[in-house]
Amino acid sequence: MKNSNHSIVIHDTEYTSWPYARQSSWGLPGQHRELIQIAARRWTFGSDWQSGEVFYADIKPILNPALSLYIKKLTGIRQTQANEAKSAEKVLNDFSEFVRKDNCWANGGDINVLAETAGLQKFLLPLDPRNFCSLCPTLYCNVQEAIGSFDWNATHSGHFYKLLKIELPSDNVHNALHDVDSLCATINRLQELGVDMSYLWKSNPPNNPNNFKLSPKNLRLYEQQKTSKN
Repeated sequence: MKNSNHSIVIHDTEYTSWPYARQSSWGLPGQHRELIQIAARRWTFGSDWQSGEVFYADIKPILNPALSLYIKKLTGIRQTQANEAKSAEKVLNDFSEFVRKDNCWANGGDINVLAETAGLQKFLLPLDPRNFCSLCPTLYCNVQEAIGSFDWNATHSGHFYKLLKIELPSDNVHNALHDVDSLCATINRLQELGVDMSYLWKSNPPNNPNNFKLSPKNLRLYEQQKTSKN
């Protein structure tokens, strides 16, 4: 990974889901993870995290165009938003232009959802998975050192800011942009507390020496689309 302008992209996604889908790994008939929202902020090293460019888009799912009541309640995304949104292919092409060659960080393997959506909808993922990294578990360890023990399993991206008693203009957990802001504010507060977070801006982050790897399933989908386009 090369990051010549010392900026990174912090991103978050929301995707189709149903009650207990996570526990079954979306294994029930007809259940697939398709993107329905993505957000990101570009953050230049040493700058105010709120000053960077913002990317935000709703996305129209194809395989399951009708959102479940569960995911609408969880994310606040309305059915009309999904109906009127752009396609995943269009949004991810726009996101690729936004990302350029910056390292992309998420609180987990969001790149797998991007790749899975592209594979299911049969278009080539316009992003290089090797540029994507995961903040966890390092971020969880850093927060625990700062505040003491907390429930990792119950803490998602949009919850971190509350643990560190940070004020944000929104409290819409599972809105992708709120969750991005929560992550950025948390990283910023950790820096203020003396935690060295500079590794995020380095070309080869130390806690991810081989970059984030696609799951076997999504690697197959990614390779299939690359082959079909050649």
